[in-house]
Amino acid sequence: MQDESPVALARITPVSGLVPRRTTPSEKAAIIVRLMLAEGAPLSLADMPEQHQTRLAEQMARMGLVDRATLAAVVDAVFAALSPRMVQQLRDDMAARGTVTPKDADAAFTAITTAIRQLEAAGELTLKQDDA
Repeated sequence: MQDESPVALARITPVSGLVPRRTTPSEKAAIIVRLMLAEGAPLSLADMPEQHQTRLAEQMARMGLVDRATLAAVVDAVFAALSPRMVQQLRDDMAARGTVTPKDADAAFTAITTAIRQLEAAGELTLKQDDA
């Protein structure tokens, strides 16, 4: 059976002609966290230091959709930094979870964005504005 998770699709779908956009370390972290949440990974962001939670939440709130070429490049970079055993374990975990439907992934992303916006409205989080 072919693995059709977003990570697998990003890695096997030809991206000819597409160039991944340059990403900062913060953007890469947000892309990976968003991907893991969409894959159903049990992340406990509350265990992160508060300043990292804030920076991650701000970055996730600012980010729009990530193209397939950029996603593949970020995943490749993260996997290159891990041991082959860890990469295989991650692949096995994702395969065991099965495919997350786009509807469920969108719902998860919407829930995250809504929570960030509510924290901002309540004054518990301040989002930095990009200097354009």
